[in-house]
Amino acid sequence: MAPASISMPADLHLHTTASDGTDSVEERTSQAAEADLDAISLTDHDAINSKLDERFFIDNKTGVTVITGAEIKCKAQDTGIEILGYFLDPESDRIKDLLRKNSKLREERINSMIDNLNRELDYNLTQEEVFRHVEGNPGRPHIARALVEAEEVEDVKVEEDAFELYIGEDCPAYVPAPKQDAEKVVETVLDEGGVPVLAHPGRDIQEHEADKIVAELVGYGLKGIEVRYSWDHKRKNSYEIHFGETLSEDLADEYGLLRTGGSDCHGSGSDKYLIGSVRLSNSQVRNLADLSDADGFHLP
Repeated sequence: MAPASISMPADLHLHTTASDGTDSVEERTSQAAEADLDAISLTDHDAINSKLDERFFIDNKTGVTVITGAEIKCKAQDTGIEILGYFLDPESDRIKDLLRKNSKLREERINSMIDNLNRELDYNLTQEEVFRHVEGNPGRPHIARALVEAEEVEDVKVEEDAFELYIGEDCPAYVPAPKQDAEKVVETVLDEGGVPVLAHPGRDIQEHEADKIVAELVGYGLKGIEVRYSWDHKRKNSYEIHFGETLSEDLADEYGLLRTGGSDCHGSGSDKYLIGSVRLSNSQVRNLADLSDADGFHLP
């Protein structure tokens, strides 16, 4: 039997410095090659890395195939979810407009959280201190990094402390993320030749609402669900694991959705350096490509 690293050589959920990841596109392709990956997708939060100018390309140095993607915040049934768009056209005006709107919402949210932190900590954390960590879209990890560097904030030694004490859900500085409707996101990705996939449903959706939400998304044109994921990373949340390993499989069967997956690795400088820990087969990636406008896509 072939080793898993050979038989399942694709990781379709990675972040770069275009959002809250710590590594560049070049670093990502090198890491992928070291992990024996044939294909990766760069799926930054509400952003397409500026180095990506086609739906996919083959890196000349490593031979790794890079699929252009984005992880797009939205809502369905008033529940916040994220849609992974694969084989996106970086030159599509509609995709650009969709991501630009979410980028603006992200920046407003981060500024509100900075204001909340200053009231909570009685510390003058500035936008400059946070945004100097940002190369693309801002996110809570950028605030966490700024707090780690701020010596005055003595109880934040690592980024995880910031989430647990101040900027995690239900914490004093937390601000819920404003979101566009899922209908617009799914239909735009689909209309522009991409493939919309529901990301890590166990993180966002409760079991009692799962069928209703997925049925709604399928009605808009959803094509896949992220079944393979780093469900038990760090928190080892039993519900997330149950959803990921059982319920998402059932939903894929019920609605005829493609099964996708990825590690959600945020980079070598984060606490989520997981590249290649969750894998798909090349045939699963080819099935995804077949639903897109990515002409000429090929994997062994």
